[in-house]
Formats: sequence, structure tokens, C-alpha cells
Amino acid sequence: MSSTLYVDNLIEKTSGNGVHIPGHVVQVVQGFKSDVQSGAFGAQWVDVSGLTASITPLSTSSKILVTIELKVSNENSTIVSARCLRNDLTNIGGGDASGSRRQSFSQGYFNNAAFGGQAMIGVHHLGLNYLDSPNSTELQTYKVQVGGDNTSLTYYVNRTARDNNTTTTDSRVSSTITLMEIAQ
Repeated sequence: MSSTLYVDNLIEKTSGNGVHIPGHVVQVVQGFKSDVQSGAFGAQWVDVSGLTASITPLSTSSKILVTIELKVSNENSTIVSARCLRNDLTNIGGGDASGSRRQSFSQGYFNNAAFGGQAMIGVHHLGLNYLDSPNSTELQTYKVQVGGDNTSLTYYVNRTARDNNTTTTDSRVSSTITLMEIAQ
């Protein structure tokens, strides 16, 4: 004989926050950027406006799965790098420190010589999937930044560098950051 249990909600007896089953998703938030941003690279990292997301973990043992899909292009032959900061302080998902090298989660490079010296006709897909451990039940804010190797060149978020107004090329695209609290 089998039994079926139907419930609308499970409430933890002491906190009232619900029951957290290890490995299950507790909550999801997303930042979505569909507009275009451009600017000059500098020695400092540049915030990608609107590409942020905040989450308040329900438990200090929870992990936050951070997924980023950044679409960015750059002018001429230059490197574009991306990083993610938690609470404006902690660089998450970046490579190990080594000398004066930047710690990025991804990097792209277009060589305009390959296009006959023309402005770039594609975008980099810079992505991150990282399981973060903030060990806190305080609000956690994650943001994306870009940086380059030449202060006089320009970066573009969600568009190509060439940006021709045609129906077949140089699409406008979008970028996302998604945070998922995973119960532990």
C-alpha cells in the first residue's frame, strides 16, 4: 500500500524560514542588460551599468551559483577582460594572482588586421559559472566590470564595434547575471 503526502508549505519549527534540502535551489534572482554601454578603457576596471544582482541568503551555509553571460566588443586590436565583484570587494571566479597580471574570469581579443583594419564585426561571449560561498545571511551584491589593455581604445557592451545599421549583421544583444542560492 502506498501513501501520498500533500503539503502547500513546510515551515522550519524554530526559524520559520522553511526547510532547506541540500542541493536544492532556494531562490533565484537575475540582472538583465539589453541597452548598450560604451566607454574608454583605463587603468582601472569599469562597471557594466545595470549588470548587477543582489541576493540575501537564507542560511550562512548556502552557496550562491553565479552565472554571467557578458557580450562585449572592443575597438581595434586590444584585449577586453571581465571580472565579478561581490560587495565591491571580493573578486570571485578569477584566476590566481601572478605578478601584476589582472585576475579575470574571462578575456577576449580581436585583431582588426584580420578584418582588413575595419572595426570588429563580432562580440565576445565572456562567461562565468562559479559557486560562491559568502557565509552570510546579509545582502550580497554581485557586479560585472570590464577592463582593457589600452586607455585610448573603446569597449562596447551589447553591440559590435562596427555597429552597422543593417538587418543582417551587427545585431544588438543582451547580457545577464543570474544568482541562485543553493541549500547545503
